[in-house]
Amino acid sequence: MVYFFLVFGLYGALVLALMTGWQLTVERDDSKQALSKFLKISIIVPFRDEEQNLAALLESFEQLDYPVEHTEFIFVDDHSSDLSQGVIKKFIEARSNGKLLQLESGKQGKKQALAHAIENASGEIILTTDADCTAPTKWLCSVNNSFQDQNLNMLVGAVKIIPSKSFFSKMQSLEFASLIGSGAATLLYGLATMSNGANLAFRKSAFSDVEGYKDNFNIPSGDDEFLMRKISQKFPKSVAFFSNPESVVTTQPQQSLSKFIQQRIRWAGKWKFNQSLSTKLLAIFIFAFQGSVIFLSVSVVAGWLPAKVFSTLMGTKLLLEFLFLYQVLNFLKLKWSWTSFLALQFIYPFYVFVVAVLSQNKSFVWKGRSAK
Repeated sequence: MVYFFLVFGLYGALVLALMTGWQLTVERDDSKQALSKFLKISIIVPFRDEEQNLAALLESFEQLDYPVEHTEFIFVDDHSSDLSQGVIKKFIEARSNGKLLQLESGKQGKKQALAHAIENASGEIILTTDADCTAPTKWLCSVNNSFQDQNLNMLVGAVKIIPSKSFFSKMQSLEFASLIGSGAATLLYGLATMSNGANLAFRKSAFSDVEGYKDNFNIPSGDDEFLMRKISQKFPKSVAFFSNPESVVTTQPQQSLSKFIQQRIRWAGKWKFNQSLSTKLLAIFIFAFQGSVIFLSVSVVAGWLPAKVFSTLMGTKLLLEFLFLYQVLNFLKLKWSWTSFLALQFIYPFYVFVVAVLSQNKSFVWKGRSAK
């Protein structure tokens, strides 16, 4: 019994720290810096077989409120087999600030595509997103205003999943919001734990100073997080969360459980290459805690512990997580779903365990490619 109270107590302290970190983060909006000049921003979109998703992204690009002469769009084709290039060509033909690049034979993957684009970018600020996303109208204005601070080298932006009517998509949206909130909160404490390449901005000079993705090209994912840690280590206190609500990028949920698991295995697979001790310890603790939740449930069912211990510990956990996640969803302008939240209380411990185990040994398929 002492073990459970100790572990749940530590977890409660962690959630309280995240809650405090989140509150302090969103109160500090760096995009309200006094505007001194318009910076040249290169928006980079690596893509592979995204014909069905590009239209929405490009339509959102059409609505961006920022001077054309200070904007550059660079699209990099990672050997697509569909008509993605045709969609892009129609977009850039109508403007002089667009480029369509093709990865050369022998090179593949998101990091290679990004590195190729950054090499050809003329912007002082690099802003990356994914082909299955849409950007907010004030996105570039917010980026520009934030980078008026000369001490800032990277902005870690928020991404939200817009759920459909399905229960599965609503659970994805809530679970993904928890990752965004946790990454932002830990960053406030100087711990570069999580970021998302669908909304990531950084100075091109900083990218060069840390040698970009060097030593990481062989890792299938993690272009965002490994770069964030490199910049954070070389330039302490120069990485911040994008706390302007008008900077949130949107994306779509995975349509099937199989695709969702493949995606999460891909994301989790990079943890074994992580050199950050604090991030490793945090991941190990979360894994151990979710295992403790399962063990607590088994202990109560088996009669080893009284039911009131379960209700006290789980009730406290539920309350703290609600208080934290409700704030994050409010920032992301997403509706709260009690059914999704309660369902995740039972599903999440098993999900964490399965994905953690599979990510260490199982290969995954993404965009028609198999990797491990």
